[in-house]
Amino acid sequence: MPVMISDFKNIQISVSIGISEMDGQSSYDESIKLADHALIEAKFDGRGCIRVWALN
Repeated sequence: MPVMISDFKNIQISVSIGISEMDGQSSYDESIKLADHALIEAKFDGRGCIRVWALN
């Protein structure tokens, strides 16, 4: 995705996102850890990926 950073310069960026559910039972630390796992999976799968790590 091109992003203009000045009048004459564009840069290319890509984004990978990891998301975790929160159920009110788990701690924030656990939810962050699960989101981190989802992010690692998204990066492994390639650019522009979104992965969700669902609670069991």
